[in-house]
Order: sequence, then structure tokens, then C-alpha cells
Amino acid sequence: MSTPLRSAIARNLTVAKLAVTVGFPAATVTFLTLSIVLEGTGLMSAERILSSRPELVGLLGCSLLIGLQVAAEVAAVRVDGAGAVNRGPWPIVVGRYLLGIGGIGLFLIAVSWVGLSAALAALSGETTDPSLLIGIAAAYLCYRSASAFRDGFRSRSDEG
Repeated sequence: MSTPLRSAIARNLTVAKLAVTVGFPAATVTFLTLSIVLEGTGLMSAERILSSRPELVGLLGCSLLIGLQVAAEVAAVRVDGAGAVNRGPWPIVVGRYLLGIGGIGLFLIAVSWVGLSAALAALSGETTDPSLLIGIAAAYLCYRSASAFRDGFRSRSDEG
């Protein structure tokens, strides 16, 4: 096989793998989040979402599109490097940064909340779950992420 063909096959396999490993879980999380938001705000009940085909198909379609877009962005970063985030017009680039920061922030908040609530339960003697380590790891990850972001921001401001 020639090198361009081999690299094209490798790129397509990477995109397909990320569509399955990232896209479908992202679509599932999006579907569940939208369902909870719609039910929590009183716009739709769970029975109506599940019993009405147009609402269910619309919600599933929207979730699948969002999940596959997340997979496409992850694949672009995986294949082309971190510079792929900066492609396109500046409003899209800012949107990518805000969505990435928001997603990472929500994940860290969720992991920290679960871990620290388990840690507080362990300290009060109610349980001795190993999730105390999750809370400590999440707090350390938040600290390291903030430090790396600060250092990267300082190095960019020193260059320009």
C-alpha cells in the first residue's frame, strides 16, 4: 500500500473509532441531560417524551447530532493536533474553547462532588468508601489543570 492511502485509512479508522467511543456516549449524556432539563423545567414530562414519537425522534436526533459533532471535534484534535481547535472563524474557535472548558469543568465538578461527598461521609464514620481517593484525585487534578492553564497563558503572553 502506498503511504497516502495508508494514512487515509488510518485517519478514517481513527475517526470511526472515536465516533463509537466518544460520539455515542456523548449522545447518550446529551439525551439524558436534555430529558432531565425538559422534565425539570416542566416543558415536557418523561411520559410524553417517551410516548410521543415526534418528540422522541427529535430529541434522539438532536442528541445524536451533538454527539457526532463532539466526536468530529475530538477526532480533529486527535488527528491534526491541538491546532485543530483554532481552525475556522474566531466565533467558532471561541465556541470550541468555551464548550471544551465547560465540559471539562462540569466533569471535574461532578467527580469532585461525588468524591468529596463520599469523603465527608467517610470522615463522619457513615461509610468507608474508597471514593475518598476519587475526591483527593479530583481536587489534585483541578489544581494541576489550573496551574497548567495559568503557565500556558503566561507563556503565550510572554511570546506575544
